[in-house]
Amino acid sequence: MFRAVMVAIEIAMLEPKTQLGGVHVILDMSGLSLVHIYQFSPQLAKLILDWVQECAPTRLKGIHVINQSFIFDVLYKMFKPFLGEKIKKCLFFHGDNRKTLTEKLSAQALTEYYGGTADIPEFPGSLFADMLFYYENEFQEFNTYGYQTQTDKEKPAH
Repeated sequence: MFRAVMVAIEIAMLEPKTQLGGVHVILDMSGLSLVHIYQFSPQLAKLILDWVQECAPTRLKGIHVINQSFIFDVLYKMFKPFLGEKIKKCLFFHGDNRKTLTEKLSAQALTEYYGGTADIPEFPGSLFADMLFYYENEFQEFNTYGYQTQTDKEKPAH
């Protein structure tokens, strides 16, 4: 799941408007259960937040958490120690209050479900998978970026 989010952000960053304007992320926590919580360790929480705060190639404008329950509080307590000041400033908890969400984001950019007026059709998850496969060659190239380790041939002899 984490890799899929990373890839989706890489796809979004191919769009010049996203590069200039940045992004708002809506985390809809409806349906979050203890089974999901057990998938997160403190190490994974730190890995995710380090990536978001230090590596994600995007201008993060806001993280809007909606429909969170007491179960989310357990997960949030795991992430909270790793939050940097920048993330804390753009993190907003809305619960089921869509009015506070539309105060932060234009109603014209949100679907009716989120309290907005945008006429955006719902797409099946398979369409997202198709999009990921469409950009497969770009992902392979993206995975070559960063620090390279020396191969055995390049390592100095002792």
